[in-house]
Amino acid sequence: MADFIACGRCSFFLAGYRVIHGADELKQAAEASDDEWLTLSWDHETRRLVQSSYGSRLDIEFYYYDGRCPECQRRFVIGAGEVGAEPYAEGEEREQEEEAWELPEPSTLRMALTAN
Repeated sequence: MADFIACGRCSFFLAGYRVIHGADELKQAAEASDDEWLTLSWDHETRRLVQSSYGSRLDIEFYYYDGRCPECQRRFVIGAGEVGAEPYAEGEEREQEEEAWELPEPSTLRMALTAN
């Protein structure tokens, strides 16, 4: 949590996330995080918080967004899984080429633990 204090926008975001989702959910996310990313749940309220915290304008229907904090340049990624991961789970068959393929809706927001 200390990684976010140095930046006004990032600390505003984290405080807002805590208010929206509760201290317990934020604590669980922090405990489950790896050395590089804090993974948070994605929903409509988190979307509004990202837009107000970072000034990012997100399209209504998007599948992936890779942004940076305007102040500290901390990277954040909105998507459906791991950063840079293959959109198919291992062993999952790909749909026929004739059928339209769609990426899954975003379900996670990943915040870099250190600003680069």
